[in-house]
Amino acid sequence: MAYPNGTFTEYMFGYFDKYSKNVALVELDTDRRVTYGDLKTLVIKAAHGFRDLGVQQGDVVCIFSTNNIDYAVAFFALTSFGATLQATNPLYTTGELQTQFVQCNTRYVITLPPFVDKIKEASTKSIKKIIVIGASPEGCVSFDSLVKSSKDGLKLPKADFDPKKTVACLLFSSGTTGLPKAVMLTQYNLIANLVQLRSMKILEDDSVLVFLPFFHLYGLVAILSSALTCGSKMVLVSRFQPVPFMEAIQKHQIKVLHLVPPVMVLLAKLPETKNYDLTCVRKVVCGAAPLSINIECEVKEIFKIPYVSQGYGMTEVMVTHLDTEENHKAHSVGQPLEGIKQKIINPETGKDVAVNVDGEVCIKGEQIMLGYLNQPEVTAAMMTADGWARTGDVGHVDEDGYLFIVDRIKELIKYKGHQVAPAELEALLLKHPSIADVGVIGVPDSDAGELPKAYVVLKKDQKLSEKDIVNYVAERVAPHKKLRGGVEFLEQIPKSASGKILRRVLRDRLKK
Repeated sequence: MAYPNGTFTEYMFGYFDKYSKNVALVELDTDRRVTYGDLKTLVIKAAHGFRDLGVQQGDVVCIFSTNNIDYAVAFFALTSFGATLQATNPLYTTGELQTQFVQCNTRYVITLPPFVDKIKEASTKSIKKIIVIGASPEGCVSFDSLVKSSKDGLKLPKADFDPKKTVACLLFSSGTTGLPKAVMLTQYNLIANLVQLRSMKILEDDSVLVFLPFFHLYGLVAILSSALTCGSKMVLVSRFQPVPFMEAIQKHQIKVLHLVPPVMVLLAKLPETKNYDLTCVRKVVCGAAPLSINIECEVKEIFKIPYVSQGYGMTEVMVTHLDTEENHKAHSVGQPLEGIKQKIINPETGKDVAVNVDGEVCIKGEQIMLGYLNQPEVTAAMMTADGWARTGDVGHVDEDGYLFIVDRIKELIKYKGHQVAPAELEALLLKHPSIADVGVIGVPDSDAGELPKAYVVLKKDQKLSEKDIVNYVAERVAPHKKLRGGVEFLEQIPKSASGKILRRVLRDRLKK
């Protein structure tokens, strides 16, 4: 499959020109909106503003912000002349932020007024300027002024770099089993994945609600960048809240929703959904973590849709599978997107396994990352010599080439030689009418190796004992899957921004 070999911004501009009069982005909080033509103009002005400020090709620029129009403007402007976006979670603590600054050798930071003090506290010697979206404190650069300082009628700065070798963005692996690693995605990687994602079939007259964060692959590429190649209108949400979320669907007549399992669990168990007409939604896409069958069924009923389109991917390999209307199979994440290859191997021997046999999912394609920043050994451990990426995910492929994901290899619980998938037990527990959320991990045991343990969040005003939950599971699973490690009640399950359960945080509780 052939992919364009220009710059990422030039590729996007082809669509900005095609849909120039369409509304591209709307901020839910402020109702600020820009057309595709406006967006192109702002990107060009921002690119020149960055260059005038001193930002150079190869410089790493951190955006520490919630979703907004200027985030998108800055991203496309930086990639136009070969600078690199460092997309960082705005919920990070000062210590976490400083670690990323050191890791990425950050030169500039773009942020919002409430985060300026945290940026200054975490700042390292490498950082030259802090750029602020909105009211700019003394000593900082106003993003608005940076854009307005550029003249009208300018063209993009001349690009003189190789898109296949130039890092467009540093995104961070979820850190569900260890500390996040900086994933280097080139401009060519992004273009390849956007071409592959055309099979998602977002339409020009679709309105897409975007609450998933731009600092994550799902938000930045699979939603923002992908929908902008389709001429769609995107309504940007800075912070997810259930009631405003449903109000926005109704007000803006949203047709496409990108969700993650925790939000689907919330919607399925929220009585307020009955107060809104959500039938304008024609398509729900879910990714980032395993989805239980009963939650899928409840969400289908809420939106009156025939199926939920599940997808698969990870930061390192980008989006690789999608369950589409034409190629739909219940509970599968679909077939590989065009231009992407898959295979399932025995993780211990590295040899291919048979159809319908679980093993490690491996992916090959032009969208696979350049590598982990400053971690060649870790990169080499994931990438084979012939270009296959070992995902660390357990799954199988059926006779029609459909992929079914079971769990993460590192998250599988090993009980007396048996493998127990946490996602399976979590899906079972979520069927209980009194349980709102759950996370399962393995507890070290000298005799058995590991014992399954559940961390449970109960619904409001519901009461269950540890014994109730242990018995509920024991009656429904094979003996090796019983909750022999016990049950602990929490107010909230720790999760990453994309909705993955942070099992390392749950494991840390065992050490206290």
